[in-house]
Amino acid sequence: MAASPTKTLVPPPNPTAASSSPSPTPNLLVSDLVPKQGKGTAPQGAGGSGPWATRLMLATSKDGLTFTRTNVVIADQSGVPNALVDKEGRARLYYIDFGNGNIIATAIQKSATEWVLRKVIVNGLPKGSDAVDPTVVLLADGKYRLYYMQSEIGKKPTIYSAISSDGITFTKEDGERYNPSDVYDPIVLQTKDGWLLWTGPDGKHSAKSKDGLKFEATGEFKIDGKTFMTWATVAIPDKGYRVYGNLMGPGSTPGIASAFSTDGVKWTLDPGTRLPLQGADPKLEKNASPDHGMALLKDGTYLMAYLAGIP
Repeated sequence: MAASPTKTLVPPPNPTAASSSPSPTPNLLVSDLVPKQGKGTAPQGAGGSGPWATRLMLATSKDGLTFTRTNVVIADQSGVPNALVDKEGRARLYYIDFGNGNIIATAIQKSATEWVLRKVIVNGLPKGSDAVDPTVVLLADGKYRLYYMQSEIGKKPTIYSAISSDGITFTKEDGERYNPSDVYDPIVLQTKDGWLLWTGPDGKHSAKSKDGLKFEATGEFKIDGKTFMTWATVAIPDKGYRVYGNLMGPGSTPGIASAFSTDGVKWTLDPGTRLPLQGADPKLEKNASPDHGMALLKDGTYLMAYLAGIP
């Protein structure tokens, strides 16, 4: 399919379509969501930008530092993207689909130009609660763990997790993952020594864990003395780890920043920004958001899923 400046590359659902490659999950590569197009209506009382006004777009890089926009639009009215490579080697994006009821959705890459959209189901949630702000990691046993923020009436937002064999239908795991105060937008990285967790608001919280289930607070995340809000991470084989996000506070350079570590403990800022505002097509995007996901594909390409304002 050819790229369009105003439409997504995702086809509408087709229950009888055949998958392009074998899949352990029936109909995994058949869409069951149709994304909304254009801006949505903000909830009553909501201020500023939100998923009703942003679209999910893609950029790529060969070195993880200099990214080029693809001008591919995955979905409008989307938020909080996360990216990974699944156990079949495909790229997947997890995000909030505001237009279809503020649900968690996933986009699975079927071919070089085609993405399949699927609704993500989380079983076992308390009545009246929602799972939002998704981050999904592929575990060593081939299962997928979803970390998410859950908000219940009368309770403060808390980070929980759910487990899945196909990355589509999850079951809530027992207990809380992290609950220091109001937290949201979790991002998780598995290192050789354990697990690291970052959450908002504005990089105020970080934590570590030996098993990925019980996290202990490690304080505000700072690099070179500046607070760093982490939105995405990648593990670079035989080299180390990179976090992507934005620096907070006076004098911070706008745009997506990154930092590198060989051990997941000591981090060094990379110079410059990863995706400058210059070069954006004004017909496609307006005022790119710092929120993004990142995956290192099998061919060595870095895939960035980022949010941009809908013109």
